[in-house]
Amino acid sequence: MKQVPVLFLDLDGTVRHGKTQLGRFVNSPEDVVVFPEAVAHMRCWKERGGRIVGVTNQGGIALGLADRCQVIEAAHETDRQTGYLFDDMRLCPHHPNADDPAQANCWCRKPKPGMLLWAVAGLSRNQRPACGYPRVCRMATRSRSTRGRSSAIGSHAKAWTSSACSSTARSPPAVLNR
Repeated sequence: MKQVPVLFLDLDGTVRHGKTQLGRFVNSPEDVVVFPEAVAHMRCWKERGGRIVGVTNQGGIALGLADRCQVIEAAHETDRQTGYLFDDMRLCPHHPNADDPAQANCWCRKPKPGMLLWAVAGLSRNQRPACGYPRVCRMATRSRSTRGRSSAIGSHAKAWTSSACSSTARSPPAVLNR
């Protein structure tokens, strides 16, 4: 069986403008500006048979600086501006400085490997991970549970629901899953 490589990419500062370029965090669809070079590289990856999974820390949600639904809509806008090149996208809404202990402690905030492992968990064995976020990638390659796995591909239907926008949602939402 042919192996399918999967590229895990951080969003802010890698695929789209982030705080460095905008002077603020990406908190809404109106803030999204993708790097044309990133789209070109992503398209080349896809043309060669690879899959792409976006992984992003969005701690502004836990700090009360960003609205969960707006952040998810910004992720969808990022996908739209890339020409729907993402096969899956995951976000961590937690932040270690959050007042709510449930929002301050998590397993998914990069550089912890949780978000990557969460994305990999349901992936088929013939896909192997690659990363656009070096520290997470190093952790993933050291972990036996991620070797030789990557992202499942489904329909173009968006997987997020209104529960993903709930401020009480405990697990990080899958922004999209194709």
